[in-house]
Amino acid sequence: MLKTVSLWDKALSLLTRRDYGRAELAKRLEQLRQKQLLDEHKAAQSGDEPMFSGADAEVFKAQARDEVEAIILRLLDYGYLNDERVSATLVRQGVAKGQGPRRISAELKYKSLNPTALNDVEDDVDWMQQAREVRTRRFGEALPETPKEKARQLRFLLYRGFSQSQAMAAMQVNEWES
Repeated sequence: MLKTVSLWDKALSLLTRRDYGRAELAKRLEQLRQKQLLDEHKAAQSGDEPMFSGADAEVFKAQARDEVEAIILRLLDYGYLNDERVSATLVRQGVAKGQGPRRISAELKYKSLNPTALNDVEDDVDWMQQAREVRTRRFGEALPETPKEKARQLRFLLYRGFSQSQAMAAMQVNEWES
């Protein structure tokens, strides 16, 4: 039980620094616990015995997974862990950084969060306008004149996560703004 308490303390320590999604925190805690179990096993071994076998490694993984799952459930009960809150935060931060919907969605998937949080914001965000603002901040008001410069700006906007149509619209003159 002593190691579970220290694992609990580690979970709380991680959560005080930033919000984690359930899967992301579980992965970090499982890695930590597997290392602890391996260290305990090495310390208990005498010099003439083999260090550990593949079966031992699987036992360590299963034990770590069970302990971490118990801690994750406890964190959920206390309300310390909330995937929806983390998703909403990532979406807001992505929009504030000038990222497009594809980039934000990829980050949500990378952190094993549900990308539907992006759908809640899509009605409020004009992605074409967002792409224009990002292009203007980076390259200025002047539209690209050469094909090379147009391709460069297009690659930049695609990298930022905007779709092809959003990026192309950002590089065209809007006759309503004149």
